[in-house]
Amino acid sequence: MHPIAVTLPLPVAWPSLDLLRGHLAPTSLVKYQQAVAAYRAWCGSDAQALAPTSLARWRTHLVQHTPLHPDTINHRLAAVKRLIAEAAAQGYCDAATADAFARVRPLKPQTLLDRGRRLRRTRLLPAEMRRLCEAPAVDTLRGLRDRALLATLASSGCRVAEVVASCLPYGLLLFVPIAFFAPTIWTDHSFPNA
Repeated sequence: MHPIAVTLPLPVAWPSLDLLRGHLAPTSLVKYQQAVAAYRAWCGSDAQALAPTSLARWRTHLVQHTPLHPDTINHRLAAVKRLIAEAAAQGYCDAATADAFARVRPLKPQTLLDRGRRLRRTRLLPAEMRRLCEAPAVDTLRGLRDRALLATLASSGCRVAEVVASCLPYGLLLFVPIAFFAPTIWTDHSFPNA
């Protein structure tokens, strides 16, 4: 005789973000935490938050009642959808709920062109970039270091954190903080002539 399968209703509880640990970088988890907290606060209850229609309504609310850029709204929607998808994969909610959340469409950035970015990039001409790279003095270790970092950033397209991370294992940033780039970067070494 075969056992009878009994399906119990899943509890109406919001899944923990711990489900995504190991899948996302710590900085991404912080952003996901903020997005999920904002969504749950807007919904008012876990039962309401687990309704896919609430996510679509939250998207509409963010468009109509906030000045957020469409990319920011899409990132927040993606955080909620990713958590629900992982919860379904691990059996904390049903697959139909995860599928319904996945069907909530993101915004098209072209539809909200009036919402520009607050921190726009400044375009530098090649001559301006050369002047910037040549600005640090060459008669001190600090100046040589700053010139090297500026030239690396200008020619590679890397982010500051990427360049600093690649230099630290080799001891290339052994002297004084880089106030121009990141005032919080300090080292244990110092040189009197720097």
